[in-house]
Amino acid sequence: IVAMRPDGVVTRWNRAAERVFGWPAEEAIGRRLVCVPEHKQHEFDTLRNRALAGNSFTGFETQLRRRDGGAVHVSISSAALPDHDGRPAGLVAIYTDITDRRRAEEELRQSQEQFRQAQKMEAVGRLAGGVAHDFNNLLTAILSYSEMLLGELPPTDPMRDDLEQIRQAGTRASELTNQLLAFSRRQLLQLRSVDLNRIVGGVDRMLRRLIGEDVELKTVLAPELRLTRADPGQLEQVILNLAVNSRDAMPNGGRLTISTANVELGEAAAARLDRMEPGAYVSLSVEDTGTGMDPEVRERIFEPFFTTKGPGRGTGLGLSTVYGIVKQVGGAIFVSSEPEVGSTFTIYLPASADAAETA
Repeated sequence: IVAMRPDGVVTRWNRAAERVFGWPAEEAIGRRLVCVPEHKQHEFDTLRNRALAGNSFTGFETQLRRRDGGAVHVSISSAALPDHDGRPAGLVAIYTDITDRRRAEEELRQSQEQFRQAQKMEAVGRLAGGVAHDFNNLLTAILSYSEMLLGELPPTDPMRDDLEQIRQAGTRASELTNQLLAFSRRQLLQLRSVDLNRIVGGVDRMLRRLIGEDVELKTVLAPELRLTRADPGQLEQVILNLAVNSRDAMPNGGRLTISTANVELGEAAAARLDRMEPGAYVSLSVEDTGTGMDPEVRERIFEPFFTTKGPGRGTGLGLSTVYGIVKQVGGAIFVSSEPEVGSTFTIYLPASADAAETA
């Protein structure tokens, strides 16, 4: 409870105000509201004048600051205090700390958004998987008949070039359908216990040739990293796809950092992270200093055929393939990104207690 003169100088600051905002009464009384940031002074002057004019209000929500610099969300109710003649001699305001409620509301909103996104990706995955499965059957006939005809024609036959074009187009289409099957989690994976550090080290030389000399590559591998159960070849594809995506986001060069870590997820953290199960995980992070993404792009990056690259520079299946592979082994992938700041893709894979198997 805070009482003020008409000019906004505090005349009463009770113990609850000391507890919520952190300033003792002797530091708050005799001054304008110490908990109001500079950029909110105009807002509070307007509220004070409103109450002094006889227009009391309740439930106005805003954000103030504590003495330690932290934020506190409050709900404000205020009314004028009249003198013996009925003129406003000041006002009294009640500040209710609603920080925990706002935090819970934000966590609920994020959880609902994650659930909606998961439902959308599941529906898109079922559609993509069904289309890819049926299309693969058609491609099998196209490729088989092409191969048979090529085997029957002599090397000098003018029809060979046309048939070769058909076979090559069919092969490229088959590669696309395999990426769709990865997204829809219908691939056959060879799962075994693997050391993620060994996989990152194995693709290091290839990555350095792939990303070019103008991009600095840094690897930060956690010591005594837990094992995870996955398909080593598919994990290599995940790392390569993410690295290529980061390289394309740094046309003028930059820094690419690949790191691994052991992670323990408690119930609260697991619930926030896409409803994952609590427990032991290993993480793989791919961070770049590229152009970054705005929220609209960030929401769609795992959808098949969605791309921000120009014509002929990508199919839009790289990140959707990564998404499918990670989901199929029971993991989760998250992205944080800001325009002109860069992007970080973080993958969580369940830890495995088995011994590593040699490829």
